[in-house]
Amino acid sequence: MVWHQLSGGVGNIEDPTSFLDRLREHHRKEALVVDADRVCGPEHMASALMHAERAFRNRRNAADSLAMETMLYLSGERQLSKARERVGLKAGTERVAILFLEQGPEDGLWQRLGLRHDDSVLGFQEAKAEGFGIGKEEMRSVPASMVQDLVLERVAFVDIIKR
Repeated sequence: MVWHQLSGGVGNIEDPTSFLDRLREHHRKEALVVDADRVCGPEHMASALMHAERAFRNRRNAADSLAMETMLYLSGERQLSKARERVGLKAGTERVAILFLEQGPEDGLWQRLGLRHDDSVLGFQEAKAEGFGIGKEEMRSVPASMVQDLVLERVAFVDIIKR
């Protein structure tokens, strides 16, 4: 698996485009930035990245970059526009997840982005699974310790819907 680091931050993203521009200005390596309320735990992101890497190895990728391919899997969608809508930053996003690829954040990056580093926003919560489209009835069908697995199933399902 490619070197990566998942980190969380808290702040207020008023303009997602200018936020992403600032990130590119201060971090010149590839990174994926999404709404942390849509990340159902670090395992969710790790699974999405693993599937994205495999798609590139097998030349079945739908996106041009590993970050964007990871977003497809993370969102459970096959189209980037739908993936962005589901997990991407929006005006007013307060909790951010950044998947750094190749290189971690430099000292002071969080402050330059107007965020406070806080990895606690990455934790799994049933409310996040609901936001991902897992209904209460579906959650009740498995032991509580397996609810996160329902999300990981949706990540794996992207391989099928991309065909």
